[in-house]
Amino acid sequence: HAVVATVEKPNVVGWFDYVCRAMELNQYSIAAAQPGLAIERIRELQVFVPPEAIQQAIATFLDEKTSTIDEVIRKKERLLELLAEQRAALIHRAVTKGLDPGVEMRDSGVEWIQEYPARWVLKRLKFACVLQRGFDLPTDQRSDGQIPIMAGGGVSGFHDTAMVGPPGVVTGRYGTIGEVHLVEVPFWPLNTSLYVREFWGNSERFICYLLSMLPLKMFSGKSAVPGVDRNDLHTLMVAVPPRPEQDAIVKHLHKRLALVSTAGEALQQQITYLHEYRQALITAAVTGKLEIPSTEAPDAP
Repeated sequence: HAVVATVEKPNVVGWFDYVCRAMELNQYSIAAAQPGLAIERIRELQVFVPPEAIQQAIATFLDEKTSTIDEVIRKKERLLELLAEQRAALIHRAVTKGLDPGVEMRDSGVEWIQEYPARWVLKRLKFACVLQRGFDLPTDQRSDGQIPIMAGGGVSGFHDTAMVGPPGVVTGRYGTIGEVHLVEVPFWPLNTSLYVREFWGNSERFICYLLSMLPLKMFSGKSAVPGVDRNDLHTLMVAVPPRPEQDAIVKHLHKRLALVSTAGEALQQQITYLHEYRQALITAAVTGKLEIPSTEAPDAP
């Protein structure tokens, strides 16, 4: 039967906490509008209950080991954040300043751009690309297929019909704001997204990078549900280089960002392994599969 910890000794309560973690109780949750645990099922679960001294030893051991693991995870997650900042800085620098540090610059009068290369053209976004709202597609009207359904956060499912041909660029209109996705196959953009209907001869990949740097979230506070209006976005000023320079910027960013992505993937894999090791350590300790150093004082000679 389920064990209820009513004692006040923190180590024993801590042991019970680790037992619950080892049992991974979320697997017994009920699928509903308000997810919850199946209490009757939980009550029937059985656990090994060692003597109190062993409970204390297990809790003390796991407190020390998991805190060390958690600190390593925090440091690696911070490195991931720094990589994301580096990625954003690389893109912002390239799409607002270009690749030539010695080029003549001109003041844009726009806060997010500041200075831009004099040979570039400052224009409103609608003259660089035209954004269009996506299309409704209720879940019960979707058919099995290989056409990706694009929402603001990326692929949200598949369908048998495409509404837009490749290459495409999609960003969030409601819900997920600020993410931008390049789509290289036919796709269906959902009505919660905006897609680029017209590139005006610009590089699709350059426009993708450009949109990812726009201050889209400045328009998202107009309602309780975060969202942006394409008409607002079309008024934003952007600096657009000649097409050959766009292609050079895209090539440069592709190479530099690949290195950042590789480092990020390696870090994420390490974090995943650490979480798995943490869980395995807890399970092994509370099920008696791991020898725990005793916290009891040795007997007097």
